[in-house]
Amino acid sequence: MITCILFTLAILVLHQYDRVLIEKPFVHLLAWLGTFSYSLYLSHTIILPFIEQINKRLGFAGATYWISFMIQVVLSIAIARLFYLLFERPFMSSPPPKTERDAEVAAIVSPAP
Repeated sequence: MITCILFTLAILVLHQYDRVLIEKPFVHLLAWLGTFSYSLYLSHTIILPFIEQINKRLGFAGATYWISFMIQVVLSIAIARLFYLLFERPFMSSPPPKTERDAEVAAIVSPAP
């Protein structure tokens, strides 16, 4: 319960900085990852065991495990993005806007509930 209250307070306090934060490259990276996060969720549990076996055969363990971890992250993101483009996105109701102007027009024409 206390976590919920603290999180709510953090959102209320940080809301005033939305316009500043949205311009940060890190936020753009998070938004990009967010577009295919469901594909990442679906694919990572299948991909990671295979990558782990390959890394073990290559000898990435102990002090070099960070190399294995980075390979897992990069490949998981790459495969999830490919999965999103090939399978998830074609079945979405409408394609994402191509430009910022298209996004603004779409928001005006069909506002979110």
